[in-house]
Amino acid sequence: MGVAHSVAPFVTFLDADDMLTPRFLEATLKAYQKTGRYIYTDWISLNKAGVMETHETPEFVTGDVFRKPVQHAVNILMKRDWFDKVHGFDETMDSWEDVDFFMRLGRAGICGARAAEPLFIYRYTTGQRREKGETQKAAIIEALNKKFGEYISGTMACGCDNNGTKSPLTQNGVAVGKDALIRVIYNGPPGQMSVVGSATKTIYGYRSGGETFYVKAADIQAAPNKFVVIAEISEEKIKTIVPPPPPIITHEEDIA
Repeated sequence: MGVAHSVAPFVTFLDADDMLTPRFLEATLKAYQKTGRYIYTDWISLNKAGVMETHETPEFVTGDVFRKPVQHAVNILMKRDWFDKVHGFDETMDSWEDVDFFMRLGRAGICGARAAEPLFIYRYTTGQRREKGETQKAAIIEALNKKFGEYISGTMACGCDNNGTKSPLTQNGVAVGKDALIRVIYNGPPGQMSVVGSATKTIYGYRSGGETFYVKAADIQAAPNKFVVIAEISEEKIKTIVPPPPPIITHEEDIA
């Protein structure tokens, strides 16, 4: 229901027993720009004794969502239209609907990428669905095998790749010419140095590692490790609905 009422191009999810850290949106959005994938993160647990522990998630590997279903939490940043493409969560499921959701993303060729930073806190002292899911585990696994059996067995493979990058001759899935300018993050040393495209010999000026600028597609293709393509984000402005002004009380009898 929340996604149905959303208007932004990205969505994220937050369980009642979780809290996002202040940098969650900043870090996951930057990771999306580098990879063009949905972003999951490391996390911190707060156990019943009040002790906080940091947990690392695995790097994304194609097909692992079918072999090891619990790869990461539901707290991801993703494009809203990807959610719509796989028809969101299966609301008929009483538990493990997030596992089912990520399997459907994998089947549709929608990949994930890890932001290697603990960006949310999981509070074990709240919530009951975790314990309920454990009691239904066998039945849920049987249902998932019926739905995704070919992918779980390896007979069918999902369309995700492993390298976490997009083709340098495409921008947001659209083919471009070799002279097209594409915005990148420069993966170079921290100090300023002259950057020259190895394919076109274009001079991009003095740059330092981490800078963003535009590079010709042919130069990106020739040196994909040097130039990391940034996934562009729609900046469509949504008009804010202004509520009507409140009534003004002018006489004492109006108060009565």
